[in-house]
Order: sequence, then structure tokens, then C-alpha cells
Amino acid sequence: MVETIIHIGFGKCGSTALQYSLSNTPILKANRKKYKNIKYITIDKNGQLYSGNNLRERLLFTASRSLSTASLTYFKGFSDEILNALRVKLSKLSNNNNSLLVLSCESWVKRADIFRENAILEKLNMRAQVICYARNPVEWINSAWWQWGAWSNQNLDSYIDRMVDKRVSKWSNELEEWRNIVGPENLKVKILPNDIVEDFYNMIGVELTSDQDNRANSSLPKEILRFYQQHRELRKSEHENQLDFILSRYLKLDSTFSKAPWVLSEEQVDRILKKTKESNIKLMEFIDPDSRKMNMGDERWWSKTAFEKKTISPACCKEKCLAYEELDKLLLAAIKGIEKLYIENMQLKKIIKKGNRKVPFPNKKQVCLPSQEK
Repeated sequence: MVETIIHIGFGKCGSTALQYSLSNTPILKANRKKYKNIKYITIDKNGQLYSGNNLRERLLFTASRSLSTASLTYFKGFSDEILNALRVKLSKLSNNNNSLLVLSCESWVKRADIFRENAILEKLNMRAQVICYARNPVEWINSAWWQWGAWSNQNLDSYIDRMVDKRVSKWSNELEEWRNIVGPENLKVKILPNDIVEDFYNMIGVELTSDQDNRANSSLPKEILRFYQQHRELRKSEHENQLDFILSRYLKLDSTFSKAPWVLSEEQVDRILKKTKESNIKLMEFIDPDSRKMNMGDERWWSKTAFEKKTISPACCKEKCLAYEELDKLLLAAIKGIEKLYIENMQLKKIIKKGNRKVPFPNKKQVCLPSQEK
């Protein structure tokens, strides 16, 4: 059987940062004798598998500079022919389990039923260790508001209730389903650390090098989020977020920019903690004993006092609320971003004019564009 690591989420728990690093360095050196290397792979909605340079080539056409495997809803529609082809490719990439294969998709955590009912592990001849990261529900909901809620035409109170009832309170049930599929020894649940990339790599046995220095922080600062709210055509709905990745890529959004506003009142924090207490206790059962003890003492999971020093900002901001200094800083970053984009565009034009289809990636390595692939 092919040895695999499957990262399943949850959402807003560092998945983009992890997928960014894995996508840009899809072949990693292992620090365990059992494996020669660790390979990141993705499978798209049509059942096409990508790895190595083929995967890196696809990054040229993504705004986020990261790739993940398609939703499990597509897997249940794969024909026997597609599944057989995938099984052969997985076996070849594994090289008799000299290589450990890694997949990632944050939406998989919610669809264990598809995984089980369609016997995906069995059909692909995979033996999997499943890894999931969780985050305290209060900070998770504040982050989720700026990712989805603020652009959903819902008020904050309604959004909180929906996220608690349909998302956070179901985390332990979703993990229970995965545990039943892969077994308790093959489900690893961790609380989101400061650096998910370093934590994940240490856990799976990657030898950390300078190639893993790349980090992607997909959370936009206050200045851009408030500007979005004043110009809703820039963020039309909760799922139209391509511009987020473009701005993160081309604007230098350093520590001089403010973090996303904190919108949760004391009453709302208290309500979230009370409604999620039971599910949080169940969630702790999935975490290793040492981490569980630490998290049981982390007030962010259990007490509203952990958030007393937060400065509360309005969830909605229809009037102009950016100071001149903030607009000036944003404009400067935008002009520099346009300059960066122009330089990149001119470099690509020179490459095309010379007939050299090799394109440099962020870490200085080069691959051929798909049209030149033989």
C-alpha cells in the first residue's frame, strides 16, 4: 500500500500557508531513514494528478501561488478508469514507499462520508495518516468574518450563530468520522501553532532548509478590508476572493499595516464560548495528552477574560473610516506593486521575444512552460 499523509483542514487554520510552501517545494528531503524524500501531490477535479515540475508549472496560472487537491465531491464521480490510473501513478511516485506522499485540502474535513462511502483509500491502495489543525472558536469566528462573513450580506450576530451551529460545533463529530475511517493511531489533531509550516514539517519528518523559508500570510490588513467595505465591487461575495491573493502577492503588506479589526463584543465572545463549550471539550479528546493539558489551561478556549483587552471595531463600515496616513501608506504600497508587476511583465516579454520559455520561480529554480513540455 502507498504511504500517504493527508492534511484535511480545518478552514482558517493555516491551510493556505501550508499549501503555499508545499506547492513551491513539492519534493522535500526526509530526515527519517524510512523515506528518501517527501512528495507533495495534488489531484484536480478531473482526476489529473500533479507532482514535481508539473505541479510547479500550474502555479504560474494561480493567483494564490498555491495548489490543493480537489473537493471530495469530485472524487465520488471518478470512473474506475480514472481511479485505476491514479492508483498506478501513486504507486510509481511512491517508489515502493521510498517516498512519502502528501495531499492537502481543507474542505476534506467536512466530507468523511464521501471518503468512507466511496472507499477511496481502498480504491487508490493508500494507507493514510490524517492531520488536522484546529483553532479556538472565538478567534476563528473573527477571522472567518473577514474571510467570508463581511461579504455575505449577513449581520454579525446571524453570522456568529451560523458559524457556531454549522461549523465549530461540528468539529468533533467530523473528526470522529475520520477516526473511524483511518483508526485512532492514524488521526493527528493539533492546535494551530504560530508557524504551521515548521510544525507540519517537523511532524512528517521533513529536513528543514532555506527552501522552506517562504511563508504565505493570506490574511489581509485592516486598511484593505475597510477599503473593500467602502468599495464592495472589489469583494462582491464571500467566495470571490481572487483579489485577496493578488494584493497579497504584489503589495508589500508588512508589519506597518494593521491586523484585521476585532469585531466581537464581550457579549458575543461570551455567547460563542458558552455555545461551543461542550463541543470544545469533545474536541480535546482528539488531541495528544500533552497538548490537551496545555489547551485546557488556555483561556481563549474557555473564558471571555482572555479577550478583555481587545479593541472592538464595527463589523460594518459604510462611511469612510481610513485616516489620511492609512490611505497614503496603502497608495504607496499600490504604486510599488504596480512597478513590480510592470517589471515582471517586461521580463516575460523579453523571454518570449527570445523564444526562451523558461520562467523563473520565486526560489530561483526554473521549469518550462506547459506549451514547451515534451
